[in-house]
Amino acid sequence: LALVAVAIINQRHYRVEMLPGGWTEPVNIYAVVAMPPSAGKSPVVKKMLGPILAHEVEQRERVTDRLEHVQQKRRIIEKAMKKAEEKGDIGDAARCLDDLRAMPLPVVPRIIANDATPEALAQLIHDQGERMALVSTEGGPFGMMSGRYSDNANLDPYLKPWSNDPINVDRKDRLSHI
Repeated sequence: LALVAVAIINQRHYRVEMLPGGWTEPVNIYAVVAMPPSAGKSPVVKKMLGPILAHEVEQRERVTDRLEHVQQKRRIIEKAMKKAEEKGDIGDAARCLDDLRAMPLPVVPRIIANDATPEALAQLIHDQGERMALVSTEGGPFGMMSGRYSDNANLDPYLKPWSNDPINVDRKDRLSHI
């Protein structure tokens, strides 16, 4: 679990150089700690990952306040843009659109997930700048990998990060994120 903690902290920051000037690998790891029930996995995970989770909470609280203000400002601009469009004022509507583009929504930081469908995990990985750890003290992630909520297993969000392949999220109800 110490290696897991170190990998979480350093993901996307460092690469290991296997050969000088050539072959490098990310510090991504896959780890399974297999122990019998009631062997004490949960307390050890809490101890090893506690500081990381505390940092995540601190970062989320910091961003959440800013997020609410940005969302409020965006709603006001969106209303103004809609009024301008209804009046046919292309110049004012374009200025509102520029204002919206200049005010992206901040991403609420996440470092660790533990119960996410493959699709939700792919979105988290994308939203978090390709940095995400999936940590569970139980076997739930294996159920998700095998297709717990669908007829098909979707292994892409588990396999692509190994080689730092990008996760491009395309959904019917939203624009493409690359």
